[in-house]
Amino acid sequence: MVVEIVIEHAFSFVPRTLNARGKSKLINGVIKNIFMSNLFKSKFLLGLVVALALVVSTASTASAAITSTLKMGMSNSQVMELQQNLNGAGFVVSTSGAGSVGYESNFFGPKTKAAVMAYQASKGLTADGVFGPLSRAAWTGGAVSGNFPAGCTSASGYSPTTGTKCDSMNANTFPAGCTSASGFSATTGLACSGTTTTTTTQTGPVSAMLASDNPASGTLVAGQATADLAHFTFDGTGTVTAVTLQRLGVSADTTPSNVYLFDGATRLTDAASVGSNGKVTFTAPTGLFTVAGSKTISVKSDIAASTSGQTVGLMLATFTTSSGTVTANLSGNIFTIASATLATVSAGTVTPSSATIDPGANITLWQSTLTISNRDVWMKRLSLRNLGSAPAASFANFKLFVSGVQVGTATGVDANGYVTFDMTAAPTLLISGARVVRVDADIVSGASRTVQFSLRNAADVDFVDSSFGVNITPASTPWTATTANTISGSSGGTLTIAKDISSPSINLVNAASDAVIGTFKVTAYGESIKLETIRATFTSSDAGITQLRNGRILINGVQYGSTATLNEDSHGTLAYTSYTLNYTVVPGSPVLLELRADIYDNDGTDSITAGTDTINATIAAGSTNAQRVDSLGSFSAPASAVASNTLTIASTSLTLSKNGTYTNQTTTLPANGFKIGSWNLAGSSVEPVLLSTLSFDVDESGITTEFDEGDMTNLYVVVKNGSTIVAQPTPLSTGSTGDNLNFSINYTLPVGQSLSIELFADLADDTLDKVAG
Repeated sequence: MVVEIVIEHAFSFVPRTLNARGKSKLINGVIKNIFMSNLFKSKFLLGLVVALALVVSTASTASAAITSTLKMGMSNSQVMELQQNLNGAGFVVSTSGAGSVGYESNFFGPKTKAAVMAYQASKGLTADGVFGPLSRAAWTGGAVSGNFPAGCTSASGYSPTTGTKCDSMNANTFPAGCTSASGFSATTGLACSGTTTTTTTQTGPVSAMLASDNPASGTLVAGQATADLAHFTFDGTGTVTAVTLQRLGVSADTTPSNVYLFDGATRLTDAASVGSNGKVTFTAPTGLFTVAGSKTISVKSDIAASTSGQTVGLMLATFTTSSGTVTANLSGNIFTIASATLATVSAGTVTPSSATIDPGANITLWQSTLTISNRDVWMKRLSLRNLGSAPAASFANFKLFVSGVQVGTATGVDANGYVTFDMTAAPTLLISGARVVRVDADIVSGASRTVQFSLRNAADVDFVDSSFGVNITPASTPWTATTANTISGSSGGTLTIAKDISSPSINLVNAASDAVIGTFKVTAYGESIKLETIRATFTSSDAGITQLRNGRILINGVQYGSTATLNEDSHGTLAYTSYTLNYTVVPGSPVLLELRADIYDNDGTDSITAGTDTINATIAAGSTNAQRVDSLGSFSAPASAVASNTLTIASTSLTLSKNGTYTNQTTTLPANGFKIGSWNLAGSSVEPVLLSTLSFDVDESGITTEFDEGDMTNLYVVVKNGSTIVAQPTPLSTGSTGDNLNFSINYTLPVGQSLSIELFADLADDTLDKVAG
């Protein structure tokens, strides 16, 4: 086909990126095949009107580069070629974005399938959206080899044996990489004989596709752990109870030696192996995973040793939900296996072992010295499983330490008994040598139950070789304490009271009402604890301050006990105030206790000196004030006084001063926009202050002329915070003799900040403004 195109355009248009391949491009809303020289591009962009006549020849074998069957979910360069051909022939993949003219992609998605179906329908083919041998044959006008339906020798007409259309060959095509029924596919490793692939449109509440972050083809290392082979995204709503994978590539069934399913950093399955049919099957009647919207599942596998030179990949063949089994046939990429000497990681003795552990905070549950050899190793993930009888609710606030430095946290134990530290976003480098790795947690309950955390196998940790970037198989797993530990039941529950990080640390406002002077975190361990009373007090830098008015206790924002005067810890009568709470603290649910009071000395002297005096709220040592709900018995909480932050009592006063850099001025009349004065306003150190009015008084004292406020017009104020103008009140047209000049303003001055205030006016000469006499 020969097409003649004339393009004429002016400077106002900047074209898309163009190339010399004759691809379709969009110009002024019209799709045309163009070829643009560098000279033409430069003139086009310089704004000259240019006319170009072009003759383009389009080959009749546009799809000659497409040699394999293309279908939904595939991703390769031939898909891009197909999209380009479809767009050029009028079967538009997309009108904008990926797949549109000039923006063809490697991914075969729903829009590509729709365009293929439109083309197939135009040729009288079965419109199934699979661009196979018959579609290629129709496109090129040539012949195609394949398995025609029984009774057919070509793609035309109907079978005299079965009566089916002879062009239905798409239901029985050779696997990718096969041109006949003999041998094996060079692409996938599947047998070409009889192992044809039937593509079934996915239906039901859950569908699957290759994930956008599906791993690209790369190189694996023989003997490595958990190679990331494929990611599949499941959309819809439902529970997947079975997944079947098909091994791809030229490799043995034993090459992917242990195959796992992962949801992010969480391992969903135990290891599965490849069967003699090349398939891996995972089943769980109660569900492997649940889809509620979208979920991406990763398929990972250990790679057997001595497999260098082989290629391996995995395909999602089928998955099962309550609606039935769905055929997916979504192929991940193919990986090549090489050989290398990787770093090694081994573990020493795991502790604690056979210990009796009292409930409490920051208890060490697993510790071992790891030995890293050959080179440094990145630690990106660690999962430990509790083999003991203590339920998941017994633990909280897990922390991971390396050589005494905290490097990770985890909220708790999951339904499978695992606690997982995911450090993918911030891996920890384990320097070659010996490194102590420790896991601490709060034990909040589980009296008389056992604890035994264990690193079960290579799939539960990501140790990444710092040179080769692949996961290392740790030596001699599992890493487990010899004997389980027991959570003590004889010691009974305990309770801690500690200053919380939210406790106030800024200044207090003198005379403020109901100010928070201290916040404390109260946590129960082992069993529920009833806190019957609490002794609260404060210390002061001023011996004259012996009481604060209206002291009270709030727990999680609710007042418990009565409001009472809060005594200072050196009060002559009683060095604290006792508040009756009768509040039960439940393990695993810590509470915040606030101590509040008016910042007013309630002993009759009110001797607080703002800007100088400080106070520090304190929970005094208790006296048999906490009771164990289950095991009974009482104890003192806290055992010793717990102080909050020291707070300075300050005032909310502002400081106004003349701007020393603007000295007395002399001017001639008339003068426009003359700066009459400049001042600095320093804000409060304890709280913001709302400014509502600026009032100025113009004093004529000492002036030896007849000049007064009446000679000032167009008065205006400029308020700046630093170099930024933050307020410009409405100007006054004239001044009034003897009256203040008032400007309305609505600006909140932040704590500790300052303003500059400048007053301007036009100064008139009424001929009376001369020196007296």
